[in-house]
Amino acid sequence: MFEQESFAKFIDLIAFDKKICALEKEVDSITKQIALNNAEKQTLLNVLNSADNHVHDLKKEVDAKELEMQSLAAQEKTLKNHIEQVKHTHEYQALKREIDALKKQQHDYEESLLNVWALYENAQKEVLQKKIQLNANLELLLARQEEENNKKNNLTQQINDISAQRKIMERSEEHTSELQSHV
Repeated sequence: MFEQESFAKFIDLIAFDKKICALEKEVDSITKQIALNNAEKQTLLNVLNSADNHVHDLKKEVDAKELEMQSLAAQEKTLKNHIEQVKHTHEYQALKREIDALKKQQHDYEESLLNVWALYENAQKEVLQKKIQLNANLELLLARQEEENNKKNNLTQQINDISAQRKIMERSEEHTSELQSHV
């Protein structure tokens, strides 16, 4: 009878071990999924950061072109003020050519500025759309990650509970064996 009880308890201990092993595998699987979620989250944040940097670079380019336009306008104004004070035809013609060259340069810069502005505005719209989409994706990831963390915590608690039950059963078996050996 004692041997049958011992054998049954031994089988129960094996069942506990199998259950613990299965739960630990599930915890490992969830841990790996959490790591994948973190990597996916980081990728989404990197994409967003890259898009923000692109918009920032375009804004700097717009600002540089606007500054150059202001510089060209200031040069033209200076030359126009100077041309009014010129008394010789030859000098007047030279200043007039410089003003015409500046106007052509301004016209070229205006076209370039408008192109960069268009790129900048489109990039801003794209970034706004990406932010909306990425924020939605991040919310889903965070919800999934919270669910997985809760599941992992529950599994860990189950492992701890089963381990505690196993230890109690093990001690009980040891105690029964000691009593049996004394008899």
